[in-house]
Amino acid sequence: MTGYLDVGVFPVHHETGMQLCGGQISPRGIVVTCSQEQLRNLHQMGDDQQAKYDSMRIEVRLNFNSGEQVTLESDARIQSIRRASQLEYEISMSFLNMMQDGYRHIARYLRERQTESV
Repeated sequence: MTGYLDVGVFPVHHETGMQLCGGQISPRGIVVTCSQEQLRNLHQMGDDQQAKYDSMRIEVRLNFNSGEQVTLESDARIQSIRRASQLEYEISMSFLNMMQDGYRHIARYLRERQTESV
């Protein structure tokens, strides 16, 4: 299933976005993997120098078997970060203000992935 889910992340405090690899998606949110450098780019130091991860704009591209691509836009908030390996982190994000019909496309995407695994 790798390669079917691409995620663009646009942190408020950065001028440019970054591409991350999506691992899992649900109607509640998405899990992406990133490097330590990408994690640093998501991190924003506040005045008190405490770790801060603001909500951010994301674009999720769902690639269907038919060749159709649907790009979903939403705000997202980081829920958790865990080290997946020595070089990779998994970031769990929840959706905020998903675009219209976004959840319908996610459900269709999940159904397609489920029928592939059967």
